[in-house]
Amino acid sequence: MEIRVGQETIGKTGQLGAVRRIVLNDRSHSLEAIVVKPHSLLGSEHIVSIGHVLREDAGALELDIDAAEFKALPSHLDAPPLDRDVDYAAPLSSERDLNATGIPLETGDAISGELILGANKLPTISEGTRVLDVSGAKVGEVDSISMDSITARPTRLKVRMGFVRKRTGDIPPGWVGRVSLGGIDLTVDKRLIEALAA
Repeated sequence: MEIRVGQETIGKTGQLGAVRRIVLNDRSHSLEAIVVKPHSLLGSEHIVSIGHVLREDAGALELDIDAAEFKALPSHLDAPPLDRDVDYAAPLSSERDLNATGIPLETGDAISGELILGANKLPTISEGTRVLDVSGAKVGEVDSISMDSITARPTRLKVRMGFVRKRTGDIPPGWVGRVSLGGIDLTVDKRLIEALAA
């Protein structure tokens, strides 16, 4: 399943809005929630647990909630702050164990099945989220994330690159060194990614 910023969401009773941010659990490296902005001018963004996402259908995300349930979800701006270090950045992949799929995990971490409120304090991916290589050089910006629909773990990160000659490249999750509030840091050099996208 692919989740993109700007992607439409459809509930049981029709269209709910568009994905504005993708919330990551910085410790288990799984997708925690999406932040959805309704199409109405006065509607506020709501935090939708990734557990409500059923599937991707014709490019839109199908959710298991209706419009009333959506409006009852916590607002992204009103979510209470977490008692966690907002400067936390996941350790480099060389410092973590790898699970069977090759996705970096911190030793002892488990996937949380509950929505952690305060998504405004968790690393989020939104339009313009920077992706940097191992030396800190900008590689590009996040285009979309594909995830395993059972584990909610990312399986692929698609990055938009180039200023004049726009192109996209796929980044395996094992190349992600850390995700922080400042963006996504990779463990590989920009030239390797550009070679794959060529």
